[in-house]
Amino acid sequence: DSPNSVCGNDFESGLSKGQLIGIIIGSAIFFISLVAILIYLVYKTAICLPVRIFLYKISKKSKV
Repeated sequence: DSPNSVCGNDFESGLSKGQLIGIIIGSAIFFISLVAILIYLVYKTAICLPVRIFLYKISKKSKV
């Protein structure tokens, strides 16, 4: 139980601020990239043509 021991009684549970910031930034980048991929798929693939038509109709109605 010396003060220089690695395994002391002062164990801190939880994450540090740096770890929290890293998790938050990583999650935000993941979410933004996921949204970008979905937008790309909706607008660039023929499979999603019904979705494109639906979004066009919604945007057309909102402008009226």
